[in-house]
Amino acid sequence: MDRTLSVAIVILCVTVVVAVTIYMVSTNLKSQEWLCGYKDNVFVVIYKNIRPYEQTFKEIQSFITYIIQSNASDTLKLELSLCVVDFKQIPSNLKEQLDGYTIYPVFVVYSSKLDPQKTRILDLIFNRYGYTYFPKQDALVYIYLYLSSRYGYTYLDAKEIYPNVVTTKSPALDYNETTIIGSINAKYYLFIYEDAYCSFCAKMYQETIPKLLNLVENGTVAIVLKNMITHEEALEVHKNIVSLYLENKNGFQIFEIMNDIYAMVAQNSIPSLEKVKDLITRRIGRLPDLDRYGESAEKLINFETIEAYNLTIFGTPGIVIWNNEREIGIVIVGFRSYETILKAFELIS
Repeated sequence: MDRTLSVAIVILCVTVVVAVTIYMVSTNLKSQEWLCGYKDNVFVVIYKNIRPYEQTFKEIQSFITYIIQSNASDTLKLELSLCVVDFKQIPSNLKEQLDGYTIYPVFVVYSSKLDPQKTRILDLIFNRYGYTYFPKQDALVYIYLYLSSRYGYTYLDAKEIYPNVVTTKSPALDYNETTIIGSINAKYYLFIYEDAYCSFCAKMYQETIPKLLNLVENGTVAIVLKNMITHEEALEVHKNIVSLYLENKNGFQIFEIMNDIYAMVAQNSIPSLEKVKDLITRRIGRLPDLDRYGESAEKLINFETIEAYNLTIFGTPGIVIWNNEREIGIVIVGFRSYETILKAFELIS
């Protein structure tokens, strides 16, 4: 073989080997970026749009580690390093594993030490992809609900607003079933999950919503009323109100009736079902047709109550602030002032 040709082939081979090595190293480094530089045993918090509150997730990390270790059939010593990473930074194959997740942050455990055969609870809580363990969506929601309702945890780093989570899916909205006040083309939807006997809902109706009405009138915000029964005795009240909307499709009418109810609740006077019927009759001139709409109303109420829990809402008022243009929202539990709601709009703008 010609000596010049031989040298050229050797140089080409060396170049290819070096290029492949560089590619493999860079790929490996890139694949480790989502682990914050750690190689193994990492508790990764993946977020969208709003960074998580790290102190909360340090405690969740300890909680999950304890659950895993206490259920291991052998002596497992698991120490996890905390890593916080934007969804945009994780590898595409891992993004595929999160397809369908609508609540963020999502925490995952990356560890080669875990063995589902020896730690049965892993299969109950997590889906597995290689060494990466993703919490099942139901388990994730349950853990967040439990820790929020029991210990008051919130999961996003947004002081003053204290939102629970980011949601990438809007609550269900059927204009024939769901009370909406304002333009369906509004930039923001303010979903309120309410119970007619909720004192903090009454506070919101009296102090927050009146100041928002100018944003409703100019088409910036639409208020969407949802049902979440936290007082069993309020169910029949809600059935009458929802039936009235199914019959008339008049959102402002419903809003006025709820205002009347909450005006009494704010005075520590819980209106009976008969009193609510009197309010409806005075406003409308008649009662809704429960024979025709009552069953559908109750199904809708039950659906929306479950929907609220799936959004990590554990009490009323439950609030979802949704940006229709960006298709992103945040979930809040409890009363918020007008000023705080405005800051929440800015947070997802």
